[in-house]
Amino acid sequence: MFIKSVSITNVKSIASLENLEVSPEINLLVGSNNSGKSVILQSIYALQSAGPELYTMARRGVAPNLVSVEVVVGTKFIGGEIISNQPLPEGEFRQMAVIGGHGVSYDQNMIGAFSSSKEESRVLALWSNRKLPVYDIDANLAKASLVNGTLSNLNVFVDSVLSQGDIKSQRFQECVRDILNIEVKCDHVESGRAVGEKLGNGQMIRLESLGDGVPHLLWLIGALTTMENRIFVIEEMENDLHPRALKKLCDLIVKASENNQFFISTHSNIVIRHLAEPSTKVFKVSKDIVEGLPTTSVLVAESFEERMDLLQELGYSHADYYLHQAYLILEESSMERLIRQFLIPWFAPNLIGKLQTIAADGVADVEPRFREFRRLFTFLYKADIYRNNTWVVTDGDQIGRETIITMRAKFGADFNVARFHHWKLDGMEEYLPGNFKERGRAIKLQPEKLRWNLKKELYRELFDWIMANEDEAMEVLKGTADEILEYLSGISTALNPD
Repeated sequence: MFIKSVSITNVKSIASLENLEVSPEINLLVGSNNSGKSVILQSIYALQSAGPELYTMARRGVAPNLVSVEVVVGTKFIGGEIISNQPLPEGEFRQMAVIGGHGVSYDQNMIGAFSSSKEESRVLALWSNRKLPVYDIDANLAKASLVNGTLSNLNVFVDSVLSQGDIKSQRFQECVRDILNIEVKCDHVESGRAVGEKLGNGQMIRLESLGDGVPHLLWLIGALTTMENRIFVIEEMENDLHPRALKKLCDLIVKASENNQFFISTHSNIVIRHLAEPSTKVFKVSKDIVEGLPTTSVLVAESFEERMDLLQELGYSHADYYLHQAYLILEESSMERLIRQFLIPWFAPNLIGKLQTIAADGVADVEPRFREFRRLFTFLYKADIYRNNTWVVTDGDQIGRETIITMRAKFGADFNVARFHHWKLDGMEEYLPGNFKERGRAIKLQPEKLRWNLKKELYRELFDWIMANEDEAMEVLKGTADEILEYLSGISTALNPD
């Protein structure tokens, strides 16, 4: 199921929001503190029977019976349901309304509030003020299935996920390790069950003693990996999260959006960039004083300028990416610097100002860097405008070749597979002048913990030598780096066919 449009009347700072068309997948609400983002989320959550009584959210001076939230709902898939006993064929829509309370119908085609049981619930909420001092340990399955807008039943909910022992349970464990870097377990305690971080001695740290961000993430990861056909309303998901973990959580949400709908408020440019799928809608929420009352307005951020302004407001430095005609993503910074600072100016000067080089943090970061790059430009331009003007190159060793094969398989339907390339030789050292090449080969034989500093010193000396002996270096690199020069020439031809 998904919401097609939302109308909100006289709810807190929202006087009137009519027929706001939303994405069936991801919707992002961006704006300053107290601008009204949470009001929109709370209004959608009021459609759930566990949600707030709408009359308590009435705009100042407005009678409760004049407060309303209306949505038009439909299904993403044939056979999808609005609630368990009301199937809705694909392509058909129904209205649902809440007036001054829960699910008060005033039209025979309208549907009442969603049940608060996990099986029939449709709106799941996660709020920013979410950590509790104590979590219920009562091992009652009925509580595990209750959707109540708090995390009070987190112990039994996570226990129910872990006890399934199926693919979803395994996926939950994998995501917890990947995002939170912990092992989670559940044990018998007192008169119930408790969840916590598993320690090496078989003991555990219970939820109440874990960091502020851990409990809500356990709930969210559990919901994302086990539930489908739901509407998630999430307030400031970036709270208490390390940027790397936040990016991984965003990836999980993108995957889950295939079968769920999301409304997410955020102050994070990371969230915006990583959730910027082609179908994502971004709304700028602002507030002014109208007739003496705070009044929220909502605009869809459509244009490049509007979306770039949002990123800049959230502290993102775009580094003039949008001024370039094409992009070359390389495996690491040493090769990127050699190409950008020397090879392009010397041998392909017509690429200056047209081709932006980007360094990944090693081969494992090449695909994530490409995905992040793609999302950024999809967000800004609302299309893959660099689809045919992006090149990705790795080293020619086994892992580099495998990375390119994988990326061709994943992105070949949308991108020219020839744009994903690996060098013929194993690593950058194979393209260096004699003594530097031999030293580079010797460094590869050293223990891993020593390689980084040795490579750093090698390339520092290499670049010092190049800058001190430009004519000689140019002549030598013309021979040792001929494969790279030929590749740059191909990019130049692609960008300047005439």
